[in-house]
Amino acid sequence: EYAEDDRSCFLTSGRPVFEPAALQIIRDGQDARFGAGEAFRTHFDQHFPPCEIEWDAHAQEPKIVPATRGRLRLYQQPIVRRTYSAGWDPSAGDRGSDFSPGAGIDNLTLDLVWTWIGKLPPEELARLARLIGLYFNESKVAWEANNHGVAFGITIEDLGYPNLYFRTTTKESVAKQITE
Repeated sequence: EYAEDDRSCFLTSGRPVFEPAALQIIRDGQDARFGAGEAFRTHFDQHFPPCEIEWDAHAQEPKIVPATRGRLRLYQQPIVRRTYSAGWDPSAGDRGSDFSPGAGIDNLTLDLVWTWIGKLPPEELARLARLIGLYFNESKVAWEANNHGVAFGITIEDLGYPNLYFRTTTKESVAKQITE
């Protein structure tokens, strides 16, 4: 069987990573809760206002600050004693480079709890990742470790962030890769 057009083939092929109905909503730019088009954007901004995160020197903790053109969106506030995980894709961070997105999930529900999209050099992105990680109960932080990710990893380690993910390999897994 073949898809009807070039878009629907990606919505229905194989085992989809994303829920096809959700992709259709995004493609159509509408959601029953928010409406369509500009109404969608307005209602989305009202429910999940753009913001930034900064260090509160007095309280000695990160704090969320409203920002009209903020790059951070919080979909849920952190819950005490709940664990979270975050993923980052560092880039060069300059005008000609790709964006450096980040996202966080609740490890219990697997709900998306925050997203960040922008362009920062890897060292600055690591500082930001540290703040968001601390805000979300010292969430586990993982990142793409090639190219610009190396600088990100060195910086976040140097900052002393306490909960970093590192891929582990065993002699058996390396030997299997070599023989295949």
